[in-house]
Amino acid sequence: MPEDPPPQRPVTAEEVVRRIAAECAFVSANGEVGIRLEPAAALVRQYGEQFRRAPPRRRRQRTAKPPPLL
Repeated sequence: MPEDPPPQRPVTAEEVVRRIAAECAFVSANGEVGIRLEPAAALVRQYGEQFRRAPPRRRRQRTAKPPPLL
């Protein structure tokens, strides 16, 4: 029976940037440096979800304070 692979740790933002630089950067014949946007966008979509914050919680409506009793 095969063992389950160890769980993958989340990648850091720095690791995503390094991967984009390694896989999507290019140097043209003129020596210009650029980044291929479509593959870079695909990597951002792939890893981006783990960097998004949870949506803000909705606040419950407070009931009005009753008038003070004298």
